[in-house]
Amino acid sequence: MVCTVKSERIIRATQYAIQLYPSAVYHLVAVIPKMRSRYFLTSLYHETMQKIMEDALHDVELALVEKGVMTVRKVVLKGNPVKKLVEYASKNPIDMIVLSTSRNEMVPIGVIGSTARRIIVKTDVPVLVYTPLSPSENIVVNKILVLPIEAPHERIELIKEILSDLSKRTNASITIYDGFSEEASELLKNKLNGEKIDCRIIKRRIEKPQDLIGLLEEHDLIIIPRCKKGITQKVKITLFKTVDASACVDMVVVGLSPRPVILV
Repeated sequence: MVCTVKSERIIRATQYAIQLYPSAVYHLVAVIPKMRSRYFLTSLYHETMQKIMEDALHDVELALVEKGVMTVRKVVLKGNPVKKLVEYASKNPIDMIVLSTSRNEMVPIGVIGSTARRIIVKTDVPVLVYTPLSPSENIVVNKILVLPIEAPHERIELIKEILSDLSKRTNASITIYDGFSEEASELLKNKLNGEKIDCRIIKRRIEKPQDLIGLLEEHDLIIIPRCKKGITQKVKITLFKTVDASACVDMVVVGLSPRPVILV
């Protein structure tokens, strides 16, 4: 499911998703927010927004068709964007949500748009986040980095399933960074080895945001499980003192990442 808005970035996010899942059924979902005030311009607002959303859906559909994707469903909904998008994902056969954290690159590093943040928090469906610093050209996936944090076994199992699918489709190498949880990293490695999928665990000292960004830049796609409640303090390391002390690890990674991120 692509959270569709009138933005060049969501088109790039869709093109990236196609590289990962070229045979998927794509649901393009746009939401017209309701006006809070009942002025006489309400009907004009609706007509204008309807046209903007239809244009946005057309742009994303064109990007899909150009890559040979023909199975597309387009939907325009009305209401609260977060509520409607999360609800649509829960009531339809959606395996992954595609979104961008902003409409352009002109945002401070580490900042995630409020709509994107709330969608990530409120849904249990894996989310492919195309960050503002993600590359706009040379979209390839040769190296995948996984950042396991302490997570339920079912989350690790889901990461294993996603990696199993992507490794066969892209033939990408898989690297696991164990700086957040050695136990979760070993569990994931064992599960991948059980599927005869090669991977390696790396150890690296990370003390500041630049260290984390450098690690992320060496790869094409980042995968990290969502933080469970209470995990923030437990896995926090010194680099978070210079970012947002209240942010969970998953949100910090998404905010800083120069590469697309899959949150599981």
